[in-house]
Amino acid sequence: MKTTILALTFDYEMFSGNPGDTYNNIIEPTNKLLEIFKSNNIKATFFIETVFIKKLIEYSKQFSNLKNEFLLIKEQLKKMVQLGHRIELHLHPYWLDGVYNGKKFIPVLVTENMVG
Repeated sequence: MKTTILALTFDYEMFSGNPGDTYNNIIEPTNKLLEIFKSNNIKATFFIETVFIKKLIEYSKQFSNLKNEFLLIKEQLKKMVQLGHRIELHLHPYWLDGVYNGKKFIPVLVTENMVG
């Protein structure tokens, strides 16, 4: 009998089209995936959007609510590793100039920064 191997990969990121809510966009859906994976003995690879997390850390000095969001992400990443999942780096340049307006993150698309 031939064994088939399937690689499950997920982007762990805040999507530029809906950038405002870390808990609903990242934490909660990932918790649901982790529960399904654990109950079925499945391992996955998560590609972590590192530039967004860097911005989250930067803005958490100004906005206390972001410190909580960063701590939730940090704990979830630890949980992923403890459960045997892989973590890899992933980045999108539009977060480099992204800003937090006190309510949500707003990415700046590369084309918006082009002089022309």
